[in-house]
Amino acid sequence: MFKMYENKIKETRDEINRISGILETERRRRDRQLLKKIELLTGINTKLDASPFQEIETILQILQKPIQIEAIEKEIENHRINIGIIDKEVSELRTQAEGKSFDPLALQALNTTIEDLKNRNEEVIATIGASRRESQTITTKLEEKKNVEEALAALRIRGENIQTLSKLFRSMGFVNYVSFAHLRQLCHVANERFMRLTNGMLQLGVTDEGELLVTDYFNNGRSRSIKTLSGGQTFQAALSLALALADSVHQAAHSKQNFFFIDEGFGSQDKESLRMIFQTLQSLRKENRIVGIISHVEELKTEIEVYLQVAQQGERGSIITESWRA
Repeated sequence: MFKMYENKIKETRDEINRISGILETERRRRDRQLLKKIELLTGINTKLDASPFQEIETILQILQKPIQIEAIEKEIENHRINIGIIDKEVSELRTQAEGKSFDPLALQALNTTIEDLKNRNEEVIATIGASRRESQTITTKLEEKKNVEEALAALRIRGENIQTLSKLFRSMGFVNYVSFAHLRQLCHVANERFMRLTNGMLQLGVTDEGELLVTDYFNNGRSRSIKTLSGGQTFQAALSLALALADSVHQAAHSKQNFFFIDEGFGSQDKESLRMIFQTLQSLRKENRIVGIISHVEELKTEIEVYLQVAQQGERGSIITESWRA
């Protein structure tokens, strides 16, 4: 650093000497020009005195001719300003260099330190590159781990499903599961009829144990056993379930037949229950269904227009009588 300042000071001094030489040369040239101009003016005055041209206008025209003295003086002034600036810079450099000396050993130590820093910088750059590669490797492994965990989770779910199926297929588990699901579906279909027959006050349901129950909207929607229904209500529930089952069978078999028998013990029903049963059976006529009823209740004859009466007569056995021929 000190060597650089010394070189700069030398260059500045050389510049000062160069500019000083220029200034001296310029001063000499200016002096010569001034002497020449004085001699010229003296000669002009002498000639003017002896000249016949004595008007002021003529003299002014001669004096107004351009002379380059001002331009030269301005150039000299600019050189002086530049010399002042250079002198100031030289002074500042001398102030900065004061008390300093050039130490080759210190310069060598500084160069060594710089070289060490360069080596350390290269090592750091290499370490950063290795860290980035390691980070990329870790990221790739984490992604692979995530994929493995997702695949493992899917396999666990599949294993749980297989275990569930295994439990269902043990003994009657699967059959019970399918039966329970089918029973729920039958109740759902049967309720469309059963709630209509009960004016929306009763609804069939199935417990978690697979037992039938009824929701009673007469009693704030509380649930109770289907065994608590009256005779007529029990018939309505059984008929609704039977019709739902028949519809399911017909759909599965793609059958268009809409005919089935009801073998019901109507003899144990009271009059109110029988009236409700008759109304339910009559409602089936509107659905274009053919229903056969097997019963010993004589009151059914008055409610059913077409029937077959079977009577036992001694040795003759069963005698069948058609209602349409009676």
